[in-house]
Amino acid sequence: MRKMLWMVISFGFVHLISAQDKHYPPRDETNREPSLSVFVAKLKQAVDKRDEDWIMKSLADDVESGFDTEGGKADFNNTWSVDNDSSDFWFMTSRIIGMGGVFLHDTADSTGRYQFVFPYIYDIELSLEDDYYDMGIITGKNVNLRAKPDIKSEVVVQLTYNIVHYITNESEGMQVTSGSNGLGEPEWYKIETYGKDKTGWVNWKFIYNLMGPRLFLYKDKELGWKISAFLTGD
Repeated sequence: MRKMLWMVISFGFVHLISAQDKHYPPRDETNREPSLSVFVAKLKQAVDKRDEDWIMKSLADDVESGFDTEGGKADFNNTWSVDNDSSDFWFMTSRIIGMGGVFLHDTADSTGRYQFVFPYIYDIELSLEDDYYDMGIITGKNVNLRAKPDIKSEVVVQLTYNIVHYITNESEGMQVTSGSNGLGEPEWYKIETYGKDKTGWVNWKFIYNLMGPRLFLYKDKELGWKISAFLTGD
């Protein structure tokens, strides 16, 4: 009887913990290795200057640019159009580098080509029941979750690096959004907190999809640091 009661209490405790809000503050391990720090500094400069030549020279010969592509530098440029100053690649890369990156310790990576990743949230581990496609992270401190998609709307609660769920349309399964920003993406996203106790709208500048673009780097023994992949989705 005591064992059964303990199991019931334990299950309830685990359920309570899993339902609580989760926070994942920024991490940046770039400076853990001097050579990586130098490479990332040059990468930032190249992105700021839209330096296509530097990017192309820094790609691994078999760089990956998508899960349904053949790979390689030519394919990378076809996918991300780094020869175009208006390409989404530049903004995306700048944003994810600004979020910070981490070293990966993936024992399943026998190639050694996925040693470091931007942004840091790629390294997050959540519950097996969580759907990463419909989840994001709040990218700042005291970010306003508003009752309506309007900067003058009532503030429901303030969030700080919270993991959140995107609200989706039941009939189509699409994220519920409002408006459009200068990049052609939604201006506002309707979300709920991880514990599902608060719902509201957050501006696109302060949320990032867990399956959004990520940049992988690895250190070649002869050539130094290289970009091994720039991927989005699963």
